[in-house]
Amino acid sequence: MSTIPEWPPRNEANFQRGKKALKTLHFDALSFSSDDLLHFCLEIFLELDILARVKVPIDKLKRFILVVRSCMFDNPYHNWYHAIDVTQTVYSLAITAGMTKQLGDIEVFALIISGLCHDLEHPGVNNPFLVASRSDLATLYNDRSVLENHHCCRAFQLMLHSEIQLLSEFTNAEYVSFRAVVLNNILATDMARHGEYTTKLKRLTDPATPPDDRKIDKQFEMEIIIKCADTSNVLKPFNVAKKWAMRVTDEFFLQVCIYCFAVCIGSLTLDDNPLHICPRSLCDGGGLVAAVLSLRSALAHRKLNCVVVTG
Repeated sequence: MSTIPEWPPRNEANFQRGKKALKTLHFDALSFSSDDLLHFCLEIFLELDILARVKVPIDKLKRFILVVRSCMFDNPYHNWYHAIDVTQTVYSLAITAGMTKQLGDIEVFALIISGLCHDLEHPGVNNPFLVASRSDLATLYNDRSVLENHHCCRAFQLMLHSEIQLLSEFTNAEYVSFRAVVLNNILATDMARHGEYTTKLKRLTDPATPPDDRKIDKQFEMEIIIKCADTSNVLKPFNVAKKWAMRVTDEFFLQVCIYCFAVCIGSLTLDDNPLHICPRSLCDGGGLVAAVLSLRSALAHRKLNCVVVTG
């Protein structure tokens, strides 16, 4: 691991501006500098007052956040700004849904870490592209949730690195619990599994479902929160959502360019469906809106111990 940079000084004016929106869906990560986002990330943990209870020194957490930033690639969408946008949205939704009061300390810590690391080292192309191009990552993870498995792997490699040791004070039981939550949360962000979640949510709202079977466990709730946060741009104020929409479209168009180049050099063929590898349904907004709305009401009705699926 290269030398970890120093923690930067805080721009107080920017920090106070962002802190006011940190618990809301009005937070605009793209209006701040990369260094500003380091401070907002740390502030989330401080506001939760969780570090002492999980025995994680603030200096270790700072080193970890810095290294996560250094491992985020400069993609139009899947970059450091997206990592913090999702982390902040996870925080906002968890508070709104009352989950921070329902979860244990390790679970709360794991939920925020999941948001921070959910797209760690994202290469800017999607799983179908990696599988179709027979990439090393697809080979390593047997074509299954390729990116999500990679994000999980890299997250724990960083946390356990000798220069960070973020979890060094965890007991074995705490580590096992923490690891399970983080893995399940990040793996849940694979959109290929979205149907599993909508099917379960529909069953939970079916009048024929017995009341006892309509209760959802904490792990499923955390997965719903991170899935909502990962696709939450369309729920933000329009001026914020528009910026993210342009970025995600740019990234998919870049993937199309990579696809065309791969065809030219023979690593992909014209038989590979470009609309599958480069899904227009996520660029036109409709597919993304439908995916988000099918999850959003799970949070809105959290305190009713049931889930209502919109539309």
